[in-house]
Amino acid sequence: MALFFKNERDRDFFNSCEKIRRENNEYISTQDIAHKAVLSSAKSFYITCYRCYNIILSIKNGNKLSSKSCAKLALFKEIKERYLNISKEKPELKDFDIACEIVNQEAPRFYITKTRAEKLYYNLLKVM
Repeated sequence: MALFFKNERDRDFFNSCEKIRRENNEYISTQDIAHKAVLSSAKSFYITCYRCYNIILSIKNGNKLSSKSCAKLALFKEIKERYLNISKEKPELKDFDIACEIVNQEAPRFYITKTRAEKLYYNLLKVM
């Protein structure tokens, strides 16, 4: 899955990591910081309306959304739940409009695996 908002996601993830680091009075490893940051809320899902729309179409067509990545599976599940809720609340909306509404909402977490989060935070520490 292509990530079109990688720079924004990385900046927001780094800011979440740094917030966690600053709030801890005791030593906390970069690994633990990254793991906690993954579970913190994110400003968005960092995907396009078109990508979200394709996920919605797969859901509607009964296709099983599968991935080896537990983070990606969690993303699919969250989008599915939001799609079902919005389509019930606002049945007049077309699926693409629902997709755009979803991607403009805050996400409950960063959809990055813990291993990737560790590497990402370490790399961001070097450049930020």
